[in-house]
This record gives sequence, C-alpha cells and structure tokens, in this order.
Amino acid sequence: DNDNYTALGLSADGHYAIWQKRLGRTTWLVDWTEAPDLALSLGTPQSLAATCAGDGLRLEAAGQALAEAGDPAPIAGDVGLLAGLRAPGALIVEFDDLVVTAVE
Repeated sequence: DNDNYTALGLSADGHYAIWQKRLGRTTWLVDWTEAPDLALSLGTPQSLAATCAGDGLRLEAAGQALAEAGDPAPIAGDVGLLAGLRAPGALIVEFDDLVVTAVE
C-alpha cells in the first residue's frame, strides 16, 4: 500500500532515516542523518537489521545501532524490501538472505 507504511532506510551515501506514511501523509520519525562510516560501495555487501516490535522501531547496519524511534500508532502489516534513488542515476541492488522472525 503506497499510502500506508513504515520505512527504515539507509542510503548509499551513508545516511539513514525512519519515516511513516499514513493515508498518504509522511511523518519523519528520524530525519535523514549522516553516518559516513556506513557509506556503501559497489559490490560490498551490507548487513542490515530492522526491528519493529510493539511501538519500537530500530535500524542497524553492520551490527551497529543507527536509529531508534517510537511508533505513535503501531499496526500489523507485511514486510517489504525496496530500493530506489533520490536523484537521477543508476541503481543495482541485490537482496539476499532475508530472515523474518517474530519478536517476543
């Protein structure tokens, strides 16, 4: 549903953010923040973890916590992966070894 989702994102230039879209309106829970040590490079795998448990949201990369936020109105839903560009250009992404587990 393009108008209702929660996203935990990491950009190739080493920025991260957490945002929600509800009824088409975007709310930034964590604005794009620089993490230069995590800048991605072609052919280099990146291990990511996104946790959505109760009203808590957490994003990790390479085993390091990047961001945490509270979800003001958590709802159940599906898991999806997306890749895109914020500016014109080319993008090559490969998702591998996706693991989804229930949080207790």
